Parts: sequence; structure tokens; C-alpha cells
Amino acid sequence: MTSSFTSVLVLSFVASVMLFADGKSLFAQLSMLERYEQGASILLKNLQTVTQPKAALSLELGKSSRSPTGHRSEAVQRFGSANRSSADDEVIRPRLDDAVSLGAGESNSDTAAHEDLDALLWLRTSPEFDALTRQTFASATNKLGKAILDSGWNAQASAEREQPDADLVKLPPCVIVDVDETVLDNSLYQLELIRDDGQYDPVPWNKFVQREVSTALDGAVDFLQSCRKAEVSVFFVTNRDASVEASTRKNLIAQRLMEVSDPDLILSRNEFPDWTADKTSRRRAVARKYRILLLLGDDLNDFVSAKNLSMDQRQRLYRDHQEKWGRFWFMLPNPNYGGWEQATYQYQHQQTISQKRRSKRATLMKSAESK
Repeated sequence: MTSSFTSVLVLSFVASVMLFADGKSLFAQLSMLERYEQGASILLKNLQTVTQPKAALSLELGKSSRSPTGHRSEAVQRFGSANRSSADDEVIRPRLDDAVSLGAGESNSDTAAHEDLDALLWLRTSPEFDALTRQTFASATNKLGKAILDSGWNAQASAEREQPDADLVKLPPCVIVDVDETVLDNSLYQLELIRDDGQYDPVPWNKFVQREVSTALDGAVDFLQSCRKAEVSVFFVTNRDASVEASTRKNLIAQRLMEVSDPDLILSRNEFPDWTADKTSRRRAVARKYRILLLLGDDLNDFVSAKNLSMDQRQRLYRDHQEKWGRFWFMLPNPNYGGWEQATYQYQHQQTISQKRRSKRATLMKSAESK
């Protein structure tokens, strides 16, 4: 943002605060504006190649994402040190105009920066996120040995079991993991949504999957290698569509999460007629031939049938299975999307962004009554 534009923006903002502020201090308002500008700048610095040719863009995207071991590249480490270019200004300026809407008579709750901004900043830039994923995989690894030795160990939800526990001893062991935001980090896709002021759409999402640029979450490679050394099969039960399974496999192999020689252990949505977004049928298919030791995912639906449930139903489902968390089931953090977010607007995906945001805000305010 040029200095002249900044001056005009600040002067306009001061005038609007004097006219419209309802008790909030000028200092607080200016701090909020500065936070939005800095946040947008940091994320867009992670995509400095928006004006470069396609080939160069692909190369730079690879550099700016996580490495196969889960560590960020040098380019990402230098986020805050470089000055914004004029090309960045052209991208950031309309986002800030949308975010602040100075003089429009709207409150900040209606005109905030892209709703994924803070969550994605945390996910892509914080050591706390890496620590959480590594901690989760380390905990799962610690349970793996005990689970192998206990012939009655069964991570499958009781409601999904089709055979008596006594038969489990005859079955080989396995682990079931989700793919997206569980072993593969797709935050680059979320970053591009913020850059383009967009929202999820299955067509561009599938094109992103076919680029095969997602990277391994910190700790994922070590955990899956521990499974391999212990001769425990790993099934990837994903809601990626079956049409992009070949790309999914290549991406997993490139990130050392699978081996080229591995059999087809990716169970994709729509691969068979009954393999819907609800993963129950796929978990049951695995359980008919394997003893499931552990389940890992980033959404309740990765552990038990939870599609299209209300927020209260989701809470009850969590409480009904409290004894499984950290022992049989391991949850990875995902602050960007999932059933938790869709439940706030009752899975009405056709709603506009503004309608969804109002529902989310109402849900948040209502939570003050219970917590």
C-alpha cells in the first residue's frame, strides 16, 4: 500500500470514527486496521508469484510450502522481513477495502478480513501448530505398541462393529488415517482462497489436488514409518473424490507417506456406490478383514458417523466417546473448515458468505450462555 494511499485511508478512518464510533477508542480501531493489513501482507508474502508465468508460479509454490519433513522453507521463514512490492499492493488493497469498508456505516463484525485469515496465519506460520501435530503423532505412536500386543484392542466405534471381539485375534492389524489436514497439509489451497477472496468449490479443489503440491504435516512421516516397521497396514480413508485418487497417491508417495510398492490402500469417496461422504461404510469394509488399532483424523466423521448432525448432536457424540480420545482415537487440529463450521449454518451450503457469517456470529454469541 503506498504511503499516499495509507494517509488517505487513515484520515478517512479518523473521520469515520469521529462520526460513527460507539464508544470504541480510536487507538483500538487503528490497531484493528493495522492487524488486518499486516495479516494480509504476511499471507500474501507466501504467494509473491501472483504475477509470474505459470511454470515459475508452480516452482515458487513448491518453495513456499512445507518440505517433505514438515519444516517450512527459508522463504516462509523470511515472511516479515521483506518489503511489499507494488504488485502486492494491487492484490492487498481491494482486500483491505472490503475488510474495513470505511464510511460505509457497517460494523467491523460485518466487514472483517477474510474469515480464515487468523486461522490460516496460525496454521502456516506458528510453531504451536507444528508442535500440536507432532505431539499428536507421537502420542499415537506410543499407543501403537500397546495396541499391537493387546489382541482385544479395537478402535472401531461400537455402533459400527459387525463381528464379535473374540474374532479380532485372527485379523491382521491396521491403522486408519484421514488424508486432508491429517497427514497432508492443504493450507496452500486455503491461502489461494484468501488471495482470490474465494470460498470452497469442488471443481477448483480437484484441480488443486491434481497439482500434487500438498505437504506432509509435521510428525506424519515418522508415525507412518513406525506403522510400516511394525507391519501394521495403513488405510487412507479420504473424502477426496475417486476421480483424483491417482493424484492423491502420487502426492502421498512424494511426501514419503506411502511407498511406490504399496498396494491400493486409499479408500476414496464415490469409489463404490455406498462409499459416501459418511465414512462408516469404508471403516466397516476395512474392519471385515483387519483389526483397527487406531483412528486419526481432523473431523468427528473420521471416527464415527457424524455427517449433517446439529451442533448439540456433535457435542453429545464427542461426550459419548470420551474414553476413546488419546487412546484409540487421535484428533488433529483444523481451524479452517469441517463439520464444526458447517453445523453453524445447518449445512446450508448455498447460503452467501454474509449469511453464513451471521449464523457463525450468532452461534458464537449463544455459546456465552453455556460456557
